[in-house]
Amino acid sequence: MRLKTKSELKCLIYLWREYELGKYENSRFSEPLEVKNSDYLLDILTINEDDYIAKINVYNSYLKLDITNIEDKKIYSFTYQEKKVNLYKNEDRGEIIISKNKIIEKDTNGNQRISNFIREDSALDIRDADIHTPEALVNILKKFSDDDRLKHTNHILDENFNYNTLIKDFERGFKEISSDLEKLSDTLYQSINDLLFSKDETIQGWSSEIIKNEIKQKNFNSHLINDLQERFKSLIVIKDEEKLDLFDRFDKIIDELDLNIEINLDYLGENPIDKFFTDTKRFEQAIKIIFKDINEHIRDNSQGIIVEADEIPIKGIDILEIKIIHINSSSSQNSNKLEETLHKNGGHFKSIYTNLISLCDWSIDTLCSDGRYKIDYLYPKIDNNKTHCTKSRR
Repeated sequence: MRLKTKSELKCLIYLWREYELGKYENSRFSEPLEVKNSDYLLDILTINEDDYIAKINVYNSYLKLDITNIEDKKIYSFTYQEKKVNLYKNEDRGEIIISKNKIIEKDTNGNQRISNFIREDSALDIRDADIHTPEALVNILKKFSDDDRLKHTNHILDENFNYNTLIKDFERGFKEISSDLEKLSDTLYQSINDLLFSKDETIQGWSSEIIKNEIKQKNFNSHLINDLQERFKSLIVIKDEEKLDLFDRFDKIIDELDLNIEINLDYLGENPIDKFFTDTKRFEQAIKIIFKDINEHIRDNSQGIIVEADEIPIKGIDILEIKIIHINSSSSQNSNKLEETLHKNGGHFKSIYTNLISLCDWSIDTLCSDGRYKIDYLYPKIDNNKTHCTKSRR
């Protein structure tokens, strides 16, 4: 039996067996790109005081502080690594803490400065609506399971395999989908391209010497090849296997975050659907941002999070509905104001939007001052440059 409350803040993520639909109800999301070659911008914060001018770019795992010298206007830059939610550290300079509307800087001697900041709404531009095509991304990723030229990226090799033939098959198969994949998810494109063709031995992809030697020596079941195939699968599919299923992925996310809120996965259970293809890194990062965002707005211990997942049929297609429920939370605004505020909000919200576009549909469902409403931000076959607010059926 699920926990009942007077009000809930729900995040729904719908994932189709044929393609993924994700929905987030009442809050915000985001996603980092591969750390190797991409830094994901979450926020731009500016401080403009009489004796202190600074700009802070907040990325997925660190922030960059640019301080403008008042006298000569020179800019001095410093990088702080994220230690936990809203806490960043530079070993030489100290710590920066980001609160709701203030920046707290503590130096290594224990001195601190508290400054007001302004958030730039243009930190991330919302992408054009015409690329919100989750079914296109799924159809591409399914090629790595169905296309004979590509499926051995994550399926067992047989003893008759020739290394040169294998790489040529990868080249031909990937060439047909690479352009579309890059448009839909440039970070996933780069990650897959690296695993297929990079000769960097630290990546240990299919084109590395160490993997090449394993195949030429017919060591098809070596731990190196098995590990490479598992890494490949982890990028493109969530399925009913250890470390790849929903529970394990959510459990890993919680372990990586240092939050002050209780997150209950008891209602998640086993994968309701055996597998679905998606950009798992963007999916996981969106979940992280949701959790972080809810954590920033908790009032007391009664405001925990429940995660649920159910398989539901919609128009003859099985949908995976993932709910992230913020217990005892509602909006004090009316639905029109909430729709306008969230649509114009920057920071986390735009990051979530950017991460989920062409990945899944996204909605917010919450109790407003004028009733319960569902606000759709990403949804199929409708102009996604406009929000769509309707009375909730829940």
